[in-house]
Amino acid sequence: MFALTDLNLSAGSKIEYEYDFGDGWVHSIIIEKTLTQEQFDASDVFVTGKGACPPEDCGGPYGFMSLLETLRVVDKEKLPEWLAEHDPTELAGCFTPKSKKKASTKIRTNTPVPH
Repeated sequence: MFALTDLNLSAGSKIEYEYDFGDGWVHSIIIEKTLTQEQFDASDVFVTGKGACPPEDCGGPYGFMSLLETLRVVDKEKLPEWLAEHDPTELAGCFTPKSKKKASTKIRTNTPVPH
């Protein structure tokens, strides 16, 4: 495991990585700003996003888009328990804000665009 700081990236750098090689999730990360640890600790950083991440093994970007449509039109009582409990509008708990004073940093999660 490594941290993004290990890559020595600067503002404007862009990297891509593939998650779950069988399903083809490609993530793009654009570095907007870099901070030293001291700057980060002293700053009012608020990390936010929109929407839940896809459940594991849902079939990649196309499968996830199909899943979102299914969740929209099917009665949740007819779905398996693991799927009925999935709320595509809920932001994951991993996005715990350090401070809510200022929205200076945002991480957005959106419906995936197939590559």
